[in-house]
Amino acid sequence: MRKRAVTAILIILVTVSLAACAPTGSSYAEEGPRKVAIGVGEEIVGSTPYIDHDKPTPTPAPTPSPTPTPEITVTAEPTQQVLPPNGDGVFTKDDIVVIVNDMRIVPGMDYTGKENIPGKVVDKYEGVSCLQSGYDINYVYKDFQIDTIRQNEKQYIYIADFKSGSAVTDAGIGIGSTEDDVIAAYGTPTEDTLTQRIYIDGNLQMAFYITNEKVTEILLVDSSFR
Repeated sequence: MRKRAVTAILIILVTVSLAACAPTGSSYAEEGPRKVAIGVGEEIVGSTPYIDHDKPTPTPAPTPSPTPTPEITVTAEPTQQVLPPNGDGVFTKDDIVVIVNDMRIVPGMDYTGKENIPGKVVDKYEGVSCLQSGYDINYVYKDFQIDTIRQNEKQYIYIADFKSGSAVTDAGIGIGSTEDDVIAAYGTPTEDTLTQRIYIDGNLQMAFYITNEKVTEILLVDSSFR
């Protein structure tokens, strides 16, 4: 009887001793068939991070593709095609003509009601004529200008000045033609100045302005109105 009492006391002392060795705030984790005390806040060496498999994995937002910059197409301005001269090398009164937009412009011609045929009028000037009794109406286009004098309800061209564009003579001379082309088409000029090659027949004349051996301006004049 006494032996059993001693054994019971030893069991109680061992149990109390084990309880005293466990750190305060510890918990137990199963490791095999026995329990191991783990301190609060201590990292478990070799442990695997917890993954919540019930929570859906967020789908990353797609990265928008950059919008390509549209290429700018530059349209080149059409270049004037100057044909080789087809004149016979002899100047006559009939050579004094310039063709623009399929209209034949001749100094002294009746221009009444025809101002819109060769192209769009950009500007227009009107006033009492300084040439003779009459009234001047000057039409300004994109590439040329036509000055008329009104007499007896008619408008007559006394100056036509072409400085660019597709205007060309019957012999194929236009802005950009060479001085040699002019001579080949019409022969020796009636008058020759530092900047002009002038062909004259009576009151009518056709002058070519030359810069760097090329035509830069064509001027038609009817001097009978002066």
